[in-house]
Amino acid sequence: MGIKQVVFGIIFLFLLMGCSQEQTIATTATAVPPTNTPIPPTNTPTNTPSPTVPVTVTPLIPTATPIPPTYTPTPTFALSADASTIPITNVILSNQGQLAYIRADILYVESEPQTHLFEAISENAITAAWSPDGSKLVYSAAISPNTNIDDWSGEYEQRLWFTTNKSSVPLSELISGYPVPAHRVYEMHWTPNGNKILLQSNLSNAEFEAHNGTVENKLAVADIELKTYAEIQLTVSNQRIIWLTDDIYILRFHCGSPCAAITAYDYSGNVAWSPYWDTGGFVAFAPNSNFMINVGRIDTNMTDDIPKEPYLPTLDKINLSTGDVEILWERPIRDSYFTPFLMPSISPDERFFSFNYDGGFNSPGTLFIVDQNGNEQGRYENSYALDWRNNDDLMLNQLLETGEHQLQLVSPEGPVQILFTTNPGIEITGNQRTPRGGVWSPDGKVFAFIVTASKKLLKSTYGNRTMKNYY
Repeated sequence: MGIKQVVFGIIFLFLLMGCSQEQTIATTATAVPPTNTPIPPTNTPTNTPSPTVPVTVTPLIPTATPIPPTYTPTPTFALSADASTIPITNVILSNQGQLAYIRADILYVESEPQTHLFEAISENAITAAWSPDGSKLVYSAAISPNTNIDDWSGEYEQRLWFTTNKSSVPLSELISGYPVPAHRVYEMHWTPNGNKILLQSNLSNAEFEAHNGTVENKLAVADIELKTYAEIQLTVSNQRIIWLTDDIYILRFHCGSPCAAITAYDYSGNVAWSPYWDTGGFVAFAPNSNFMINVGRIDTNMTDDIPKEPYLPTLDKINLSTGDVEILWERPIRDSYFTPFLMPSISPDERFFSFNYDGGFNSPGTLFIVDQNGNEQGRYENSYALDWRNNDDLMLNQLLETGEHQLQLVSPEGPVQILFTTNPGIEITGNQRTPRGGVWSPDGKVFAFIVTASKKLLKSTYGNRTMKNYY
């Protein structure tokens, strides 16, 4: 009998309290000195990281006995007996900590924040999104229980579910002119003020043929405050919504590898701004301010005899209201067409930015940390940024020459601290394509990350037949 499923995800929660120089390492793995000696930056850094400072790392072990719930929600729909093998396709967390998820096309919502008690509120669900204040959940679902939810010409509706009375109302009953039946909405975004919902839907087969197959989707705005509905823009399949403010939304058009055109529109569908150059497609948005950072430009206007569409290595700061661009960091060279970057990141207080440069499919290259003025605060070879702590410490994953992965805590204004080293064949999740392999708790005391067995280890242990089930 063959193995049907092998799970190699192990979630580690480490309590990082104090983090003083007097504390010592307490992990099950042996900490080894990093092979990563930070390269002296081109600009004068404020510190020289040192890899010698230990830190206490304590696994969290639950000790409390769970308290029986006083309220047990009654599911409207039941999963089959083999539900444990059905994946969760969407996870949606409100700003109040209330969880919703879609599994087997059924939308479940937590009865109250952080109770871990769920009730099913809809069958045939496609997607959902919490309002900024966490009081409402908008979701899209097929009307008929027998509808294939991938059918563009099926009959759908979008509903608004309220936490106050735990009931839902169709948007068509709240908003004038909302289509009935509605389109197959597969993406939904609230504006930060909670007044509008931006809806991305598939065209019906008839609409698709009417446009000769040149477009596949449409954008519409449902204004909750004014109770109006308007279809504002036609889009193609590789155009996605990546950010919204109260005044604009930003679409990313994937035009190659790597290549992305980024354009901002107002809520009437008019272009607000667009850089004259395509980007590498690697951007991050400030958590509290009105700007984004972009790493790398695709220069399509060059005429000298160099490879087509080379990279211009830059770190750009772009004003979201005006589209004005400020170059924070750049290299005075033009790179070959494909020099992979990794997703940049912004520290919680927006004082520091991180990005990777000069890597490849099998290497992250160099991780750079710069300040608001583009001054380099450190470089870390063969490393990925995982997540920023609330005090601007950055947790990174370094790939050692010996094959192990190592968690390192770095500070733009302090030393390197080695926290955890994997055993051979074990990897910390997070690479050049999925850099977020871990996350800090809001209070900065806990860092959660996932380790997995490498594909090479799985192949040598379980053989190719099992590998086919998972890769």
